[in-house]
Parts: sequence; structure tokens; C-alpha cells
Amino acid sequence: MEVSQPQTVYLIRGPSGCGKSTFAKELRADIIAEETSLFPNAPYITPQIISADDFFTTKDGKYVFNPRLLSRAHTETTTNAMSALKMGGDVIIANTFTNYWEVSPYIWMAQLAGADCIVYEPDILEELKDGTWAGLDILYLKEMHARCTHGVPIETIENHVANFLHLEEGKLISKVKHFNTGLL
Repeated sequence: MEVSQPQTVYLIRGPSGCGKSTFAKELRADIIAEETSLFPNAPYITPQIISADDFFTTKDGKYVFNPRLLSRAHTETTTNAMSALKMGGDVIIANTFTNYWEVSPYIWMAQLAGADCIVYEPDILEELKDGTWAGLDILYLKEMHARCTHGVPIETIENHVANFLHLEEGKLISKVKHFNTGLL
């Protein structure tokens, strides 16, 4: 008898430089380890990590951002995520997703595919739930800017933080968790 596990869409969101890509790789490794320990002889499709940054990364690994192509990058990200779901695998999507309208297509995609949707937000932004940030915010911004591999200006990162809208568990989102950024 074959056991079928429900698919999951993992959405990793947060400002540039907070560690989304690093966490996505760690999450994929954890998912693989858990699945192979639970079902050691079952065939398994490795979760695919997808990001709009993939669109701007050349074949030789150079990142070339073009703001005029951002809409197309997100269209390709959504298409790639839908294809991975159609193939039967879990999907890990790592993007800034500061506002609901940016993340909602992926939440609805999970719903339409019958997949669970788990959202990960950075621990660093937990302080922002009341709408304010502690006095150390400039230090965190500088560190995220230093860690950012794509040359995102500090003003843009500050904008990501200021406009970040926390999501809540509910009908469409199975869980909202926090990931360790290493900044706290």
C-alpha cells in the first residue's frame, strides 16, 4: 500500500539580507531528512527552491537585476512553482513578499493545488508586530545590507522592514513560523 503525503508550499519572506535563501536550503535539507527517515524505501521528489532572484541570475551565476523585468520574474516564479506542484513535489519559495498582494498568488496557488501553505517570517521582524521597532534597528539594517548578496540599497531594505505586513494562520495559511536570521 502506498502512502501519499500532502504537498506543501513553503513561503519564506522578509527583507533583503535577512537570510531567506540560506534558510530555504536548510529547510529543504530538513524536509529531505524527515521524509527519508519516515519513508526510507519510498520514492521521493526533492522540494524545489524557487525565487524571483533566479530570473535575474545568469547561467554563470552573476546577478543582474532589471526593475523593468520584475513583473516577468514573478510570473516565471509562479509558473515554476505551479509546475513543481504539478509534478508532485513540495515547493519552497523565497522572496521579500512584504505585502499581502505580493504573496497572495502563492497562497491561492497552494489552495487550488490542495497543498498546505506554511509561511516563514524572519525572527528579526517579530518586534515589528506592534508597528514599531526597537532602537537597534539601524544596526540590524546595516547588518542585513552587509549580508545582502545582490547589492540592494539600504534604503530599500529599510522600506521592506517599514512596510512588512505579518500574516496570520487561517483558512488559507496552515502555519506561520519564524526562522532564525542569526541577527538576534
